[in-house]
Amino acid sequence: AGGVAGSSLEKRGLQPGTAPTPACWLSLPLLGAPPASPRLRVRPWWFPEHELENPLVLYMEAWLAEMIFGPNRSLISEIEWISQALLRVDTVDSGKMAEITIYGRPSVKNRMKNILSNLATWHKEHHVQRGERPLRTQVLAAHTQAHHPPAQP
Repeated sequence: AGGVAGSSLEKRGLQPGTAPTPACWLSLPLLGAPPASPRLRVRPWWFPEHELENPLVLYMEAWLAEMIFGPNRSLISEIEWISQALLRVDTVDSGKMAEITIYGRPSVKNRMKNILSNLATWHKEHHVQRGERPLRTQVLAAHTQAHHPPAQP
């Protein structure tokens, strides 16, 4: 049995007797257990149970939710820890919209709603600016070339 465990570790670049990194633990098999459902979560120790009542629900475009919460919602845990609110982000309307459910004290829910609304506005504005910038750059470049032709050798 020791050879099997050792070979499993060695396949992941670990030598017996060395301490694995946290990233390495993510790649280890969980004794054949099926992957946990992304919707199944344990309430964090720091979050009071009574604050799970009366959540605040808001909607935004799915691409905005991905910009705010990261690819595969990778930033949710950090946002929850900093804000002291629990978040659930679900894709609805055939993937076009995201439903964001915010749990916490009323003041925390409202603050989180304002933060998310401001981030969504900021990302929309910058998305538009990034979309227009190449066109402006092309027009400027064409204008510059027309008025200042390259020097002939």
